[in-house]
Amino acid sequence: MMMEMNNKKPSKKEVSLALENRFILQRLKLDQYETTALKNIQKLYVKALNKAKIDLSKMKVNPLGKTRIKIVIKQLKNELVKINKQLEKKIAKTVAPAGKFSYLDTGRILSFDSSVPNFTTVVKSAKEIESLALNKSLGGMLLGQWVGKLSLDLFKELEEEILAGYIRGVGYKKLMQELGTKYNSLIKQVGKRNDLETIVKSYIQAINAKAHHDLYEANKDLIKGVTWNAVLENANSKTGRGTCPRCMALDGQEFDEESDAPPMPLHPRCRCFFLPILNDYFFSSSDDKRLRRWTERNLSTRKKLEGGFREGTFKNMWFSKPKGWQDSAIGVKRANLIRGRKVKFEDMVDSKGNLIPIKDL
Repeated sequence: MMMEMNNKKPSKKEVSLALENRFILQRLKLDQYETTALKNIQKLYVKALNKAKIDLSKMKVNPLGKTRIKIVIKQLKNELVKINKQLEKKIAKTVAPAGKFSYLDTGRILSFDSSVPNFTTVVKSAKEIESLALNKSLGGMLLGQWVGKLSLDLFKELEEEILAGYIRGVGYKKLMQELGTKYNSLIKQVGKRNDLETIVKSYIQAINAKAHHDLYEANKDLIKGVTWNAVLENANSKTGRGTCPRCMALDGQEFDEESDAPPMPLHPRCRCFFLPILNDYFFSSSDDKRLRRWTERNLSTRKKLEGGFREGTFKNMWFSKPKGWQDSAIGVKRANLIRGRKVKFEDMVDSKGNLIPIKDL
């Protein structure tokens, strides 16, 4: 729904909607970076796994004995560790262009396309963003640890095949033939798995959130707080499923400082962002005509996905939906508690963004 604009200064709600629109466009652009990055990284991963298979097949440890079987397993692990290091660096390097875009674009958004005087820009080089990605902890683990988990299942399955072959007393040549078949099957699974996609998407979003944070901190004279915005977490309009209940509960909540809010991103593939709350000084000192033109332009170009982006919070949307939709979105027991006014919608999560157990609500 677009609002009619007049010759007066746009309202705070209209400016906020225009800002939201720009962050939506930013996220859609980052989706394009992710698509390109994933294609390149998946190719590299499968190619590296194939090379590891060839290197293993060239090992000379025939006949197999207890000591030699340990050598094979150790070599397999070493090969996968090498692949992980390559992949870790490749992901960090691939995240860099998306990160550079995030910093530049967030600066454009927050400066209202260079309309705000004395705006403080924050720019990061590709190397700085690579370092950010390598040292950024998500869910208590660094990028290298997330990548390491990718190969853990692969290693365990292949280790079991090697040990089973040893117990059966097969020679190394026959074992490698059997292992090769298993390896090919597992590589195909790796190509289909969404684990790698989750890592790439989550780290691009994490750097995007860092760009928002850095620009907000550098321009605190314009901002009096932030609002958790889950507009990009589009719940299925027919069933209510598809959006994390944690993000639903946080959507629309305001915080004086980002540090008062749960971490962003909240979970793997989280697409939420902090929408800045502009202070009164910004509105009183801004040029009315320029601010109006900027707001009109960004409201008129508001992009929509299938069904469009909702306006307002998930809380308001939830209460406007039928009972079945409400139950699907957050679960029957939580829905009953909220409908019965025993708890508030936003009380489903604690200060860290974790779902509070139903028994504690």
